[in-house]
Amino acid sequence: TEGSKTLLVIDLYHNYYPRFKDVTLDNGDKIIVEQTRWKYIHVEASPAGCLVHIKPHVYPDEPFPWTSQKNERTIRPDFVLIRNFPLDSHNDTFRSQVLGLLMGGVPAVNSLESVYQCMDRAYVHSQLVKVQHKLGADAFDLIPMYYYPNEKIILSVPDSPLDKQNATPYPLVVKVGSGHEGRGKIRAQTESDMHDIRGLLAQNTEYFTYALYFTSDGGSGNDIDAIGTFDTIYAVDI
Repeated sequence: TEGSKTLLVIDLYHNYYPRFKDVTLDNGDKIIVEQTRWKYIHVEASPAGCLVHIKPHVYPDEPFPWTSQKNERTIRPDFVLIRNFPLDSHNDTFRSQVLGLLMGGVPAVNSLESVYQCMDRAYVHSQLVKVQHKLGADAFDLIPMYYYPNEKIILSVPDSPLDKQNATPYPLVVKVGSGHEGRGKIRAQTESDMHDIRGLLAQNTEYFTYALYFTSDGGSGNDIDAIGTFDTIYAVDI
């Protein structure tokens, strides 16, 4: 509407309605918040922009009190704030919604281009490998990751050349597909563990990756983020 801008927020956990209450832009336009989850939106795009149809939140996703989440509505977003990744449990993907927002030319944070490209762990790692090849391993150290299309193919190749070429010491962390928030991963302490894990992976058609599992003195695992000269280490349990 005239004199206002619509902010579409994709977030399950935090209530953004009160955060933008009475907030205006430099030109005086009000900010109208419409918050929801990926699974509740339907996106259509044209050269004129895009329309987003939002379904009401239903159990177990209780709507935030005194908000529009209990209503069905159609909006034309001016900006999108993305706080939830467009992947859900059981490999549910909301790629089509992201593509619709891209086609509609809607600006977003993080950018829709980065969100789309980061929907696949293997693709992200491939881009990091390109950076390492360009800068060199000394300048851009990267934890090696090994990729397999799926366990069914491995079972048909008894002596994989990768197994001999890339002999990685245990423990390993095995990740299936592009699961996030701790889902779709398991730790293999020994070759016996890995044998059992492969038996489970044989029931799945997703690709999987494995990498060295770093442990701290307390026995928990570590997630390591390294950006430039800054390193951050998070203790995690698997």
